[in-house]
Amino acid sequence: GGSEPSTALEEAIAYSYNRGVTLIAAAGNDGIGGVVYPAAYDDYVIAVGATRYDETLAYYSNYGLNLDLVAPGGDLTVDQNGDDYRDGILQQAYKVDGFGTISWGYSFTEGTSMAAAHVSGVAALLIANGNAASPDEVRQALESTAEDKDTAGWDIRYGWGMVDAFAALQWTASEPGLGLGSQPLKAEFIAEPTMGPRNTRVQFTNQSTGNITSWLWDFGDGATSIDLNPSHAYGDARTYTVSLTVMGPDGSDTETKEAYIKLFIPEIPNADFTREPISINKPMTVQLTDTSTCPATLIYQLNGTILTSSIESASYGGITTWTWDFGDGTTSNERNPAHTYQNLGSYTISLTVVGPGGSDTETRKGYIQVTMYSAPVASFAAIPRSGNDPLVVQFTDTSTGRVSNWLWNFGDGKTSNEQNPNHMYKNTGSYIVSLTVVGPGGSDTETKMDYIQVTPSAPVANFTAQPRSGNGPLVVQFTDISTGQVLSRLWDFGDGTTSSEQNPNHTYQNIGFYTVSLTLVGPGGSDTETKKDYIQVTHPAPVANFTAIPRNGDGPLVVQFTDTSAGNISSRLWDFGDGTTSTEQNPIHTYTFKDAGDFTVSLSVTGLGGTDTETKTNYIHLNASPMHVNISLWKKDIFRNWYKAYTGLTVTQNDPTGLPIAGATVEGTWSGGYGGVVSGVTNASGVIYFETMWVTKGSTVTFTVNKVIVGGKEIDFVGATSASIRI
Repeated sequence: GGSEPSTALEEAIAYSYNRGVTLIAAAGNDGIGGVVYPAAYDDYVIAVGATRYDETLAYYSNYGLNLDLVAPGGDLTVDQNGDDYRDGILQQAYKVDGFGTISWGYSFTEGTSMAAAHVSGVAALLIANGNAASPDEVRQALESTAEDKDTAGWDIRYGWGMVDAFAALQWTASEPGLGLGSQPLKAEFIAEPTMGPRNTRVQFTNQSTGNITSWLWDFGDGATSIDLNPSHAYGDARTYTVSLTVMGPDGSDTETKEAYIKLFIPEIPNADFTREPISINKPMTVQLTDTSTCPATLIYQLNGTILTSSIESASYGGITTWTWDFGDGTTSNERNPAHTYQNLGSYTISLTVVGPGGSDTETRKGYIQVTMYSAPVASFAAIPRSGNDPLVVQFTDTSTGRVSNWLWNFGDGKTSNEQNPNHMYKNTGSYIVSLTVVGPGGSDTETKMDYIQVTPSAPVANFTAQPRSGNGPLVVQFTDISTGQVLSRLWDFGDGTTSSEQNPNHTYQNIGFYTVSLTLVGPGGSDTETKKDYIQVTHPAPVANFTAIPRNGDGPLVVQFTDTSAGNISSRLWDFGDGTTSTEQNPIHTYTFKDAGDFTVSLSVTGLGGTDTETKTNYIHLNASPMHVNISLWKKDIFRNWYKAYTGLTVTQNDPTGLPIAGATVEGTWSGGYGGVVSGVTNASGVIYFETMWVTKGSTVTFTVNKVIVGGKEIDFVGATSASIRI
């Protein structure tokens, strides 16, 4: 919307209205007492203001005499509903990227346009549901069912109140079923003007339809008329409710327009204006723009109280005439004239504006200066004028005369409008430089041929490598990141080989540190970058592995271990899982029968590249082997036919070696005499001795071996399990 009326817009709106189109428009977002156009065309358009979440008027919403309804419009400055979001109206939005792809989303916004959409939706429901058929019926349904927010009926801030969709859809026309083409008895009228200063005469036009025989107008000030199209002179500044009752054979109908005529107290206008340009050369045109204001005071009644409201000139037309005096003997009555001054000099400008409340004149002495200057003379200097690229040059304007604009052309396709620019020349060559200066009196150009000489600078060598360390053979990718103009390159990889490629890859075969250098040659000279010990080639760590034959059997089990590790190996450490180790490469190890079970074997290998360990869980299995037990018994007369029996047990391996087993726990039982259960551990010779208590002569004593335990495990054994002796 806009603050100024438009005849073409009003005619288009009236055309739509007269053809049954319901028009709804936003009141404006300036937060002032004046509705913008087209919402201000109250005869045809329903003007909508905006409320916040708490249903008070939004800070930005316009209000005033033409306001009809309010609806939610959002307020992005608060969160009144406590949902951690600003109280905006959610709308769908989209954006288009540089490739023409549209992406959709949502955003919060606010404004009377959002409020107008609410009212438009309810209006559409009314028409679709058959509640209302004409624009006036839609207006009546919306306004008569609106929820009052300030006072009963219409008021200046909320109009008829907040739109109520549910209540509106319960509304029915007084004569339902009559469509746009019907001609029931219906009172309708318009007036011109509906707003003006006090003592304004208003022309009323009857637009009623149907079989009408008489009319009765009530102008709201106590006066009436029975004329068809009366004119009426109002006096006091206030709002007036006007009604028209039409009567005919079929009955009567009344149209009432609340606060339809709004008369205000006009104030004296305030003349003001601006100019562009401020200073000009002859002959030249200056644009003058009227910025005058013409406020007025509206008196209205609210809850029985007489109130006043200041309204802007945009709400009622305001200033009616403008008179400009350009100070050169010419005048204009245009609002925003353009005027051409032909002669040099200083000119005083005055603007007189006339409105309903009087007139005001603004005079500005010497406001326009028309001058004539001689053209400036372009000149410039530069430091330095030669050097290697990139060359930064400081240009200095030494022109004379009045200069308002500068245009530098540096000869390399670049320009500048600064007075004293600095410029970087990136390429070698000779450059033509020009400076054009413009002033009130004209322009001038200075051109200097081959003024700047840029010579090539020596390149700056630099490079990277990936990877810089690893096991040999190591393949390295070298990348030249040098700057400057380069004619040739020479890489030295530090191992006696070179390359002239820009980005070579190179394979290092031997272990060690390598110093790498890159030498560049260009038009401006040469440069070398050397990186000491830049590449490190290391030995790979060995990989441990082994085999064993056999991997299972009875003890003693002799196993041949074979190292199958790969890589450079300097030392080995075997762990056979039975508490013994070896540093041989391919050791032979014997697992004795007392170690029967599963053995986890590991091999750790160490070389220049590091250490690796291979562990094989439960790799060797040793079956339990039986032992051989030998029992000998003897007796001894101790005292007067009382004897003791003795036994000696020898525990040995059940193999050809017959080696004694020390530390074996033997449990046995004596029977006969004073026997019992005995237990003991074999000595280093694999022998253990037991004796009985007292035994009488003639008794027979027997010793029985119950179990043999080695290494915490009960082991099978062969040989004698018992022996007896007669006392």
